Amino acid sequence: MRTAPEAVTRVDLERRGRQVTLVRGSDGRWQALPASAPATAPEAGAQAQAAAGAHGAGAAAAGAEGGATAPQAGPRADGTETVSDAVAVKLTMAVQLMHTAAPIRRLEGATLTSNSTAQFGLADGSLAIRLWTAPSTLTPLLAVRFGAHNPEDTAQYMALDGRDGLYLMSRFVGAEWNAVATSVLPP
Repeated sequence: MRTAPEAVTRVDLERRGRQVTLVRGSDGRWQALPASAPATAPEAGAQAQAAAGAHGAGAAAAGAEGGATAPQAGPRADGTETVSDAVAVKLTMAVQLMHTAAPIRRLEGATLTSNSTAQFGLADGSLAIRLWTAPSTLTPLLAVRFGAHNPEDTAQYMALDGRDGLYLMSRFVGAEWNAVATSVLPP
């Protein structure tokens, strides 16, 4: 991904039919949108801006009264939930890795079909991520599915939505995304 990681304002994670949307507020903190209200790209951006704006006003007021200004993890009055610092660090690192880590190899001619997706661990239920840069965008910047590890157990198969072929990506990239997904996706 050539786009700067800081430009990513929304991340959708999906695995085994469960999905969560994480948005970066104007305060830079990651928040999870309520599961009961999945948002389209423009709606998610508007919700994130409204949430961060409402939170920012509260933080400013708290600072003016001498209270703590750092937002705490957990539910917020606007319906979003600020993710814990540990999850925020992992998510920020996972987004950064999509910018800095390059695939080890592209498997030419490995066009994904219904038969080959299962072979590479990319069938329904595999971890899918979508990265967005702006609330008004209707298509994600990047949409990826992580599959099984290669036979040597050094890399992981990865498919990019909209592109033919498969990629081998260093395992640590998928591991970081898996850690985020395990932390935020409902059981």
